[in-house]
Amino acid sequence: MKTRKKSHATTIVNRPNGYRRVYYWIYDYKDAKFIRKSKDFSPKAVKLGKDLSFARDRDAESKLPEEITVSMDDRVILNRLRKFGDLNEVLQFLDANYKAAEKTTTVKEAFDAFISEKGRTNRRASTISDYERFRAKIKEYHQLQVKDLGYVLAEKIILGMRTDSQRIKLAVGLSALYNWCIREKFCVFNPFYQFTKSNFIKDRCKVHTMAVDEARQFLYALRSDLQVGFAIMLFAGVRPSEIFNDYGKPVLNWSDINFRRKTIHIRAETAKTHTARLLQDLPDNLWVWLSALRQTDGDVMKTRAGTVARHRRAVCKALNIKYTQDICRHSFASYGYHYLGAEHTVEIMGHIGGFDVFAKHYKGLATKDEATEFFSILPPENEKLPD
Repeated sequence: MKTRKKSHATTIVNRPNGYRRVYYWIYDYKDAKFIRKSKDFSPKAVKLGKDLSFARDRDAESKLPEEITVSMDDRVILNRLRKFGDLNEVLQFLDANYKAAEKTTTVKEAFDAFISEKGRTNRRASTISDYERFRAKIKEYHQLQVKDLGYVLAEKIILGMRTDSQRIKLAVGLSALYNWCIREKFCVFNPFYQFTKSNFIKDRCKVHTMAVDEARQFLYALRSDLQVGFAIMLFAGVRPSEIFNDYGKPVLNWSDINFRRKTIHIRAETAKTHTARLLQDLPDNLWVWLSALRQTDGDVMKTRAGTVARHRRAVCKALNIKYTQDICRHSFASYGYHYLGAEHTVEIMGHIGGFDVFAKHYKGLATKDEATEFFSILPPENEKLPD
């Protein structure tokens, strides 16, 4: 025996994405009431990028290029397109806002202009150097038009890198280039954005830290003139670019360290974010290191960044320590989460992502006991010998 009967009343709604939604009522004999139901039917549609489709319109289609793609990282575009009911509105919007420039622009010309602009906006010298390396890696595509480099070539470029780390860096760098090209109207979509989110990048959010014993052995094995810089990175979370003399830019100076008030001032011209910050209530063991290695004036690290990197690699190789990018800062954050508290650790680091991003990356990577032991590491002459 049937318990439900479909009524004849239906409502058809043309949805902006090209689907037809049909609403209808059925009568439930068991509960003695009508129930509203709906079902979507997908007609043949014109695809406009991922998850965007519009009902066929022959007149509008005749004005379309063979393929329309939009920047998938631009939420504004996607949200606007979803509100449109027909292709004519789409055409007007794309033509007014995201139509490629009349003059053709090669990848090399765009990359040169992009790097030049970043240099004028006071980006870090190391960042500019990274972009120059990325430009060199895609040399075979330099004469290609920016708008002609699509997803297939983008995938070939990214997957041509040997490691996940190289893929991540290149994808992020080239995605930044193409976001800039979209703003400059050299193209209308970013073929590299999808690779900054792809599943093959497995370790992007994985943070590496030094074990307590590794941190102690590492500091003790360094040259005395380099110990102070790495001590500040490990126990105050200061970025390497804010300490090391990288391409002659301003770095942390002994005059920025106030021993009486126990504060460290990261100047705006030194900070990565170009925003000054004052580090206070720092771990006591850091001040023991600073007092032991204290100098009167000048840069805290007078040695060039390249020389520091070579010595650091030699030490890590001898101690069999895997030293990854920003491992000292990551170690400070992971141990500081328990020892200093999450809020104060975020404040010291100047973490622009806020607490949510901080907790996502660093929570649960160390125990309270390990944190206490980490922030008890002292210079060799101050270490207590075991009984």
